[in-house]
Amino acid sequence: MLRFRNHPLHASALKIALSFGAIAALLQPISGDISAKDIAQRQPAKLAAMEALFQTSQPASLVIGGILMSRKNG
Repeated sequence: MLRFRNHPLHASALKIALSFGAIAALLQPISGDISAKDIAQRQPAKLAAMEALFQTSQPASLVIGGILMSRKNG
């Protein structure tokens, strides 16, 4: 694409790739949410391990990217 900037094949190939990528990017959060809800219902221990919640607490602490963000002591 750098050598032949105005080639019509490159432009159409880029449009096709970007459209497929955009659709996949929009559907991925929906698919992940459905999968997480299914795992929460069928295998709650596996979901807790995936979320890095190794100790039971009520309410559970906020963990983002495996890093403990907040802890509520009751």
